[in-house]
This record gives sequence, C-alpha cells and structure tokens, in this order.
Amino acid sequence: MTFRFYRHLSLYISRIRRRNLILFIIIIVFWSSFFLLNFILKGSYIFEGKVTVNEMSFTYNSDLEKPLLQNVLGIKKLDIKGKQLQSLTLKGKFITNNKNLNQKLSILDKINIDFPFATSRLIISPKNYNLSSKQDLSILEIRINPKTRINQLTYNQENKLSFCLQSATQPSEYCLFPDNVDNDPNFSNSESLGNLKLSLGKQLYIIDLEQVNIPELNITSDQNRYQSFQLNYIPKTREPQLNILSPTEIVIDLPELTPNKSNPEIKIRPNLDVEIKPNLEIEIPQWFYEDLDVTDVEFYRFKPFYYSNKKLRVSTIINGKISMNNQDLKLEPKQLLIVIDNNPGIRKLLYLSINPLKPQGLQTFISGKSKGLATGLSTEFPIESIQPSWLSKYFSTEAIAGIISFISAFTAVVLEKILFPDNP
Repeated sequence: MTFRFYRHLSLYISRIRRRNLILFIIIIVFWSSFFLLNFILKGSYIFEGKVTVNEMSFTYNSDLEKPLLQNVLGIKKLDIKGKQLQSLTLKGKFITNNKNLNQKLSILDKINIDFPFATSRLIISPKNYNLSSKQDLSILEIRINPKTRINQLTYNQENKLSFCLQSATQPSEYCLFPDNVDNDPNFSNSESLGNLKLSLGKQLYIIDLEQVNIPELNITSDQNRYQSFQLNYIPKTREPQLNILSPTEIVIDLPELTPNKSNPEIKIRPNLDVEIKPNLEIEIPQWFYEDLDVTDVEFYRFKPFYYSNKKLRVSTIINGKISMNNQDLKLEPKQLLIVIDNNPGIRKLLYLSINPLKPQGLQTFISGKSKGLATGLSTEFPIESIQPSWLSKYFSTEAIAGIISFISAFTAVVLEKILFPDNP
C-alpha cells in the first residue's frame, strides 16, 4: 500500500512542470520560514505597568551605590536587627533603672554598642512622640550598594515599613531565620551593603537593646542566653551612622502625616458671608528613591508544604495592570505575574510609594523586557497572557491580519495553478 502511494505521488509530481515545482518549493519554504519567525522565534518586547502589592523583593542591579530611602522625618520607632562589624557610637546622657549601671553611666558621655550576632537588636523611639515635630528621630538616608538584595519589603495597615537587606549571593533563609545564621559555618557577613544615617533631636529617647556588647559598661552577650536591657538617652550626637552588613532587618514605624494648613480655602455661606477655612489637604512625601535598576523582582512569597520539600508560590499582589505591545493585562488579587522567558524581565522600578492615608500596600511602577507576560494562580496554568508575534514589532494587529489574509489568498491561487495545471 505504501509503495502504491509513493508511485501515484511520483506520477502526479512528474506532470508538474519543473518551473512550477521550483515555485512550489519556494512557497513552502516561505511559509515555513514565516511561521518559524512569527510564531516560534519571538523577540523581546518592552512592557510597563503599575502593581500594588503587600510584599515584594528585588536585587539592586547597578554599578553605583544609591539611596533606597531618604528624608523619612519624625518617625515613631526604628528597629534594627542583625550582626554588624562596626559599632554604633552614641554621645549624650544615659539613664537606666539599674543602679550599678547608672553609676558607670553618670561619668560617661559616650558609649559604643556592638552587634555580635544575627539576633543583635536595637530599638530606638522618642519617649514623647510629638506629631508636629520633624526634628525628632529621622532617617536621613539608607544608601545601598550594588548587588544588595531587598528582601520582604512590606508595608502594612499599622503604618509600618519593614524589609531585610542581604547580599544577593546569600540564600533568603538568612533573612527568614536569623537564629540559624550564627550556627551556619558557611555564613559570612563581611560584605558591606550600605549605610544608615540617622538624625536625632534633643528630646528624651528610649533605647531597647538585645544581644549586644557595650565595652564601657562591661556588658558582653552570650549567644546561648538571651539578654536585653533598656536605656533612656538624651543625645548630644545629632547624626549617628551605622554600616549595614548582611543580613540586617529594619522595621520603621512611619510618621503620622499632618494636614497642610498653609493655603486657606474660601467658601461662601448661604447668608453671603465669606468664610475662610484652612485647606486640610495632606501632602504625601516620596521617601523611596526613584528609577532603581533591579533584577530578580518577586511579587510572591514561598509557602512550604509540610509533607514534602516543595514550596508553593503565594502571590502578594493586590491589583495592577501591565501593558505590552498595545495590549493590557489586568492583575487580580492573589494572581501571579508570570514573566515569560525572564531574561531580562523586570529591569526598572520607576517609582515606589506608599499612602499612609489608605494603607493598602506598596505601589510600584515597573518596566522591563520579555517575550511575553501571563497571569494566573499557578505558573503552570496561566489563564491570560500576552505573547506578541514577530510581525507585531512592526505592524498593528489589524495590519498583520490583512497581510496574512492577502498572502493566504495569493498562495491559494498560485498553488491551484501549480498543482492542477490541467484544470480549465
């Protein structure tokens, strides 16, 4: 049967002129190349969009150091946790409830606080928080070095901003489980991630310390025994600094925003009297630095399975919309943003912001390049996607449909003449 089929095929082809046969082969090669280029060998396309998330992580990917946060004025509390090679030097007056320590502190105007463990911690807050004062505890700048990983960047409804800074070469578990870091023989935190610059007012501060060393007070912590104590502090040093090593967790109780009463608003009451009321508009400051070069951006966290070693990706997306090649992709809550062929993927955080008046998460504007995008609850089963064809780089969707229709009709006519030359 197979032999008979090939015999009939060879007899049929022999009826076709040699010139028509060459034309037939050219058409077949053309269509094969067209489908290969347009539907298989796709190029990369620029995309951009706005995403609101509960939590995100990314790696700063530039050759120059750059601020992450700046001018966060009048914060309520600052919590720093991590091992540091550099001491934090504080100058001023110190008071504590311990009589023996008070005697030593009374003759000191400076102490050096060492952070020997990954669980070492400093919490500083004004004793009487003044809403109207911007000269109290403030973060002038958190500057990060290249290849710094900003892990678990979170903003919650309690008006708290938290994140963990670590080296991009270290596993994320160092941030998640700092208690295990000191016992890890492979752990090394000699690489500087950046610098933290504070500004202190002249009021009284409360300093809570855990697992720290203070040489001036002969205080030495033991890794296997929890130790904590509290100091009252009136600063003389206005701008202490701390060199940040990996991993360091930072939690910031952000300031409450006050209405701007500088611009009055004029209203006319029904009796035609003019009433002047203050304009209570609140200006939301921009604390995050703009236009960050990034890589390995994640809008999800991993949830382990208790019965296996696998981990489930849980989306932290609240909402969003991404645009690519004149197409929009809407993000619903808990959906994953899937960047097809994540090379290079998301490359810019054009803008990062939070709104303390409506604390619903972090708003970020992203930009990047990829072969396509998709959304869904699982990376294996996306429900919606954008995967532009090769021609879409140069033509609109309507133009592509017209080109394909024209070439298809032309090819059909030509093939009919080639394959059926004897038809009238």
